[in-house]
Formats: sequence, C-alpha cells, structure tokens
Amino acid sequence: MDEPFSSLDAPTREDLQNLTLELWSEQKLSLVVVTHAIEEAAVLGQKILLLAAPPNTSPMVIDNPGACRSGYRETTTYLNICRELRRNMETASAGQPAPREPDVESEPSG
Repeated sequence: MDEPFSSLDAPTREDLQNLTLELWSEQKLSLVVVTHAIEEAAVLGQKILLLAAPPNTSPMVIDNPGACRSGYRETTTYLNICRELRRNMETASAGQPAPREPDVESEPSG
C-alpha cells in the first residue's frame, strides 16, 4: 500500500487505519505500507524500515511490537516510538549516521 491514507482528513484516516488493522488481524494478512507520516508508521508498523536519502546503504529497522493493538495511539510506547522515529529521521536528513536507540520501553503491565 503506497501512502493509502495521505490525502484524507484525520478522522477518516484513523477510521481507515483501524479498519485496515481489523482486516489484517481477521485475514492474517501481510502488509507493506509506504508512508511519510511518522504517526502512521508507528500505529501500523510492527517493523518500521527507515530509509535515508539514496543510496540507502544501511536502512534502519525499528521494532514496534505494540503496533496494531486497539488503543495503541494513547500509550506512552506509541509516543516514544514517534519520538524515536523523528530523531532518527532528523539525524538521517542531516547526513549523520542514525544512532541506534535502545528498544522502546513497553507499557507497564497490570
């Protein structure tokens, strides 16, 4: 899916993202979503491939196991992954090697 929700208003975009996640879960689909939106990558991507400017000699893969869960947008983990993605994108656009961040802390259980 190449930027499937890019020209939609925010409520419609979120509704369709949620519908996509429901279909993904029900149908056991594999999805590849291309997006420039940090928040969209964070909510839809369990693995996020961050590409710098070409040539992409060392793309970064960021694990995001909490993605695809109901209510994930309201968690601290979601906010942290958005911050990490933004930091890494800013570093990459400045022409510096992206720092490897520790895995994003999960929500406390219980």
